[in-house]
Amino acid sequence: MIYDYQPLHPEIISVFELSWEKRTAMSDIRPYDALSIRLQGDTDFIVGDKSYHAAKGDIAYVPAYVQYLHKANRNEHVYVIHFTSNNQSKEIEIFTPKNVALFVDLFQNMHRKCTNKMPGYLFSVTASFYKILELMHMQAEDSQSTVMKNFRNALEYIHLNYTNENLTVRQLAEMTHVSETYFRNIFNENMQMTPLKYIQTLRFSLADELLKSQYYSISEIAQLCGFTDPKYFSTAYKKERGYSPSDIKKKEIHD
Repeated sequence: MIYDYQPLHPEIISVFELSWEKRTAMSDIRPYDALSIRLQGDTDFIVGDKSYHAAKGDIAYVPAYVQYLHKANRNEHVYVIHFTSNNQSKEIEIFTPKNVALFVDLFQNMHRKCTNKMPGYLFSVTASFYKILELMHMQAEDSQSTVMKNFRNALEYIHLNYTNENLTVRQLAEMTHVSETYFRNIFNENMQMTPLKYIQTLRFSLADELLKSQYYSISEIAQLCGFTDPKYFSTAYKKERGYSPSDIKKKEIHD
């Protein structure tokens, strides 16, 4: 993300207030970055097979040298900051502020000072630019904290319900209020394995204990551990452990 890149070292070129009617046009290839906020309208930035949608109030970041098809779905009014930086990203980013008015004030202030060009204006403009990045970063951190809190709740739910044969990744993602893809990503980042692998690990650990008890049949253990098919359980267990459930039962009897 543009607001996470350290150090950014931006050099402000200028700040513009622009308006245009509904249109579709190919952008120029520009040697500078652009950060804009939409006061009116919404647009799609299309790069190859990727599309990025910016609605009214959204902030859009377009890196240098990225050419895109600009599809304005209705009349638009924006403030846009042109600047150079050492950011190597080639991805367009869309950010939705919680407090749009605060960001609009900062963009307006930058535009006013760039237009007036009073002595020392670049220091003030650069300070406002960093303030925009700071607020974006703080909001993202708050959102991430909420996601992680929900993720921990989902993890606790797994430990309480891993033997439920109906437990799914979709259900866990919905609990975390994120997409399945994003849930898988944050799970991998935090647990170093997929959600299904984690659930299976818990199930096999329970199976180990139940097998050693010699009290349950393999079919009963499969059911108690959340497997609907005993044959699948035996196959998956052997693949994971290197030996079958029946080998464990035989070993325990022999011992």
